[in-house]
Amino acid sequence: MILTGLVTGVIGALLMNLILRWISATFAEPLNMVEVLGSFFNTDPKRAVYLGTVLHLVSGAVFGVIYVWFLYLIGAHVGLTPLFAGVGMGFFHGLLVSYILMFFVRDSHPIESFRRASLQVGVFYLFVHAVYGGFVGAATGILGLLSS
Repeated sequence: MILTGLVTGVIGALLMNLILRWISATFAEPLNMVEVLGSFFNTDPKRAVYLGTVLHLVSGAVFGVIYVWFLYLIGAHVGLTPLFAGVGMGFFHGLLVSYILMFFVRDSHPIESFRRASLQVGVFYLFVHAVYGGFVGAATGILGLLSS
């Protein structure tokens, strides 16, 4: 269970980052979650990306374990049920992150370009968190089917 959470959480975090980078290619506002996170603690761009990557992957692993633990706790760890439960958990997680981004980080981020977090940015972050939860849930459900 812990290994499932760690691995699916890291892969889910990478998937989130890939989707945001893809959207960023055509979007006017910065969406790179790794850079936003890292530059909150270090304003040097290279160090910020490295720090943000480490923080995001570690967070992905920790939240992956929490998501998988919760799926097992509610008995939703086999089949399609964990996919839908994961999307729900990711949606709730995304609401919290979007709220924090739009009302805390926006006002206190040390880099001005990241202080312009709009509702659209919040919606994108909400979406990728739901994708993260869906991935962790789907992977848990598939692994649950394979092990039963």
